[in-house]
Amino acid sequence: MNGVRNKFPLQIYDPQSVDAGGNRTLFPGLMIPASRLSPIAQKILAKTQLPNVTGDPTGNATNNYVASSPSTDFMAMIAIRGDHIWSDNQKSFANVRWSHYDGTSNNFFLNDTTAYIAFESRF
Repeated sequence: MNGVRNKFPLQIYDPQSVDAGGNRTLFPGLMIPASRLSPIAQKILAKTQLPNVTGDPTGNATNNYVASSPSTDFMAMIAIRGDHIWSDNQKSFANVRWSHYDGTSNNFFLNDTTAYIAFESRF
């Protein structure tokens, strides 16, 4: 085969139907009827984006989406500590910290389906 995979036609079988010989039957037109689709799955699919690049020529609908997610991370942290020894028995310290983070990575579908997090924290 020289490293090239052959494409095979997709077969979508109806799990609730068999022919007289006990063999699974295909969905008509190789499409699952809308009435058989889960309402939950339909809501999830409504949030995903359609393929945006030509698929892999050696597979069935593979490698056909490239995420346009920016991967921008900003982080700043300041930590200050001061120690003072007043005597052998008396010591003190002061600790001041500040932190800031902005992130926009892993937002593949540009909505909340990929657990997009953009937050700011201060301590």
